[in-house]
Amino acid sequence: WQWSRVAALLPGPARLCLALMTTTLLVSTVALLALAVAQARVPSRAVAPWLAAIAAGCLVALAVTGSIRRIEFDRPRALSIPGFAAERSVVILEIPALDPADLRLYDERGHAETLGRLVAGGSIARIREPRIADPVALHGTLITGRPARAHGILGAVRYRPATGRRSFGILPRGLLLRPLLRTPLWERVPVDRRVLRVAALPQIARGLGVPMARIGDPLDWKAGPGELEVADPRLVAGARFVVAGREIVCPAPAGTAERYFDPPAETLEATPRLERVVADALVQDLCALELAQAAVAAGRWPLVHVRLGGHYRVAYEFAGWRADRRARGATEDEVRAYGLTLTRYVRDLDPALGRLVDALPADGLFVLVSPHGIRPRTDFERLLASLFGRTTATGSHRGPPDGVIVLRGAGVRRGHRHAGFPVRSVLPTVLWAAGLPAAEDMGPLVTGVFEESWREGHPVIAIPSFDAPRPRPAGSGRADAAMLE
Repeated sequence: WQWSRVAALLPGPARLCLALMTTTLLVSTVALLALAVAQARVPSRAVAPWLAAIAAGCLVALAVTGSIRRIEFDRPRALSIPGFAAERSVVILEIPALDPADLRLYDERGHAETLGRLVAGGSIARIREPRIADPVALHGTLITGRPARAHGILGAVRYRPATGRRSFGILPRGLLLRPLLRTPLWERVPVDRRVLRVAALPQIARGLGVPMARIGDPLDWKAGPGELEVADPRLVAGARFVVAGREIVCPAPAGTAERYFDPPAETLEATPRLERVVADALVQDLCALELAQAAVAAGRWPLVHVRLGGHYRVAYEFAGWRADRRARGATEDEVRAYGLTLTRYVRDLDPALGRLVDALPADGLFVLVSPHGIRPRTDFERLLASLFGRTTATGSHRGPPDGVIVLRGAGVRRGHRHAGFPVRSVLPTVLWAAGLPAAEDMGPLVTGVFEESWREGHPVIAIPSFDAPRPRPAGSGRADAAMLE
């Protein structure tokens, strides 16, 4: 699993170490089996040196693989090319785990009027990302326009050994040490902006001199001058924020179980925990939408990016309890109790989403993007949990399921369905649509969602990369050549 699913995302040195480790373990296993058979047939003392040699080879492979600890990457620095101004306001609304099929049903059944307006008045396309399914890794691709192999985020958490200060994205699983992750020998730490190896949207906007508001981002960015930053962990009930002189208090919803669950939820053991999940998620997303609306209405930040992480948590817990899409091991009582929770959650978000859409100026651009969808869990681990009476999450983003993107605004084709839209193409396309430069090392521009007349009047401003050149050592070949000249 490690090699087939993740190795393609790793940088060259890490792939080499992982390949060496895998090959050495395979050869050592075959050699040990052969020696065991030979020893059983013809007992001999000569086997011991061979066993010692094979053990030494394994240790060497482990040491080489451990050299990943010494691989250092420069911190990304965005080019500083101030003087650009966004031609219009842009709102990027990121809703992880919003499935295209769910979006269609919400529209057809009238559960989400605002989502229906966006689809009818804009362009829609499916997002396909075949290589990686982690939501935070796909978020990294969204804000950098680069694949996970380039930006460096492979998952929502990293693993730090008790004996060191550096953390690793996948090394423990790659060395078959997954059971040790549940011991004090390893610590799970959330990823943050310091893991990124390329420039991301916050740094790009800062380098261009374009003020930006970020709400609900999980990577713990720090606000610069003239920026608005509200990190994901701060969106809790009772939290107070001031946006352009307007005070906003995150709400504290009551009666969550009565509104979101049906009988026999009161008899199920998991209901109290699931009620807390829904309540916390609802506070986070409603507060994020209200903050985003205030930021757009203030007009100070041409770029506004808001992420609804609460929707992902609700979808992850409840997506497999729907009557038409059941997770493995889901019981009839669970389906009756929790089957409509996700639909009701989206319905409650829709009015706040409508106020955000209406706050955008007429010439603005609204981008709703879900980097991945959600599907019911059908894995064996989920079945075992249900057999032993444990209630676990019913949604899965492995694969990953297709996501969706909807664009609405001046110049966007109305009622258009586009063939496909890679996640790494979202950022360069949005930058181009806002009249800002797009980098050639990002994903390709998707121009087909815009009207031809609009495209003709908005040529692409292309630069090679937003990553500033790395400083070269004083003794490098280029410096020596310049000195000789």
